Amino acid sequence: INRAISKIIEAELAAEKNKNGGRFELTPEGKIISENFEKNKGNLPWPVLRGVITQKFGQQPHPTLAGIIIDSKGIDIATESGSKGYAIFGGEVTSVFSIPGAGQNVIITHGAYKTVYTNLKTCQVKKGDIVSPKETLGVLLEDGSQAKAHIEVWKITSKGGTPLNPEYWISK
Repeated sequence: INRAISKIIEAELAAEKNKNGGRFELTPEGKIISENFEKNKGNLPWPVLRGVITQKFGQQPHPTLAGIIIDSKGIDIATESGSKGYAIFGGEVTSVFSIPGAGQNVIITHGAYKTVYTNLKTCQVKKGDIVSPKETLGVLLEDGSQAKAHIEVWKITSKGGTPLNPEYWISK
């Protein structure tokens, strides 16, 4: 899943560079959106109505396979079965795609930032849509008696994308 998402973000950056003569440059509007995203660090809404973080960002032992280290580019939030996933900030939907085992996935661009939402059973947005904070993206996949949202936050520069810890961005 990490590789698939990284490749899509790289492809989005390459397409942006192609439109701008090989450079990654934000429009004046993109700069404003980036600044607003940064100003809201620690105060963005959760991508679900309620839940508990079950997987943290970064390298950690696999929860069930001894000796295996996972490198999570985001966080997982366990929530109630049938829950919806929501955008944490306004922006443009720049990708909607499917990954086996991770359902439907959405990338929203917020200037120099991107948020990634995975584990959607259904998706209510399409590429090119402009979404608002807390707008429904879709219904989450069910995992037994609960659902699990996965969210990632990426900072984009001309050199590429860097995943950031979403826990620092959403409200406590």
